[in-house]
Amino acid sequence: MKKADDKLKRKRINSKKGVTLIELVIGIAIIVIVFASTLSALTGGYTTTVNNANEDQEAAKCSSANEILMSTLNDLKITSKDDLDSKLAAATDPITTAVVVKFGPSIKYVAPSAYYSSTEDMKYTIEPDKTTTISGGLPGSNAVSGMIVKTSFRTSTGYVYNESFVPYAK
Repeated sequence: MKKADDKLKRKRINSKKGVTLIELVIGIAIIVIVFASTLSALTGGYTTTVNNANEDQEAAKCSSANEILMSTLNDLKITSKDDLDSKLAAATDPITTAVVVKFGPSIKYVAPSAYYSSTEDMKYTIEPDKTTTISGGLPGSNAVSGMIVKTSFRTSTGYVYNESFVPYAK
């Protein structure tokens, strides 16, 4: 019985079956390539998700700033461009104060003519004397005069913009 076991062991040792070093290296290389491409896809997906989340956050802040400005303008009962200009020129501008309380001093008022060329990270403008038509399902339509409030916040991929119409108080 012992001789048969010895013969079997010798057969296995002398056998040509098995994996060569080149086959092993090629197998490992294939595994590394698959792992690297999977890791790259996962990392790219994660980065996209994080960027989208940051952009969504900035869009929400931009919308919030726009809503604060609209609410403040409604509360101040602005009736004309002159009325708006006097509020913006006041020593304690109530419009800017309202957004600075929420967003800090980094949010800046920019004149409408310089709004699109401005490089501020967080900015807003108010364009007076704009007219829009509101139909509301009624026969005919009504032209309404007011202001357009624009806000924009810089994100990692560009700017997020928000724009709203605020009618003048009667």
